[in-house]
Amino acid sequence: MANNNLEDLLPDFDDMNTVAVASSTARLQAHMVKDEMDAYIAECVRQAYQNKEFWVNGKPPVQTYIDRVVSVVGNTPEDAKHIHDLTVQLAELQKLIDENRALLLNMRDQVSVFQTLSSNKRVGIT
Repeated sequence: MANNNLEDLLPDFDDMNTVAVASSTARLQAHMVKDEMDAYIAECVRQAYQNKEFWVNGKPPVQTYIDRVVSVVGNTPEDAKHIHDLTVQLAELQKLIDENRALLLNMRDQVSVFQTLSSNKRVGIT
């Protein structure tokens, strides 16, 4: 390896800590958004069963309709927008979590490469 200064290969440990904190913060936010979405959908389902305004032909919806329609778009256009917005927010947080995880794995791999090269240099392999 042409690089004589092995320390240049190490990632900055403060950066690693920053990425770890950002990842855990995003995970917490994602859990909170997921909980909000679950509660909102539960309320939509409750309304679909209890509010006759949402019944079809005077009958409460069947479970398949609840699973495939109400739990995806709610009962009203406002429900659909709110559920969509929460879904987008959750997807963006998951993307951030995935990016941070990949970055931390990359940094960990950099540390492993440094350890290998450092060990090899000490035993005279390089």
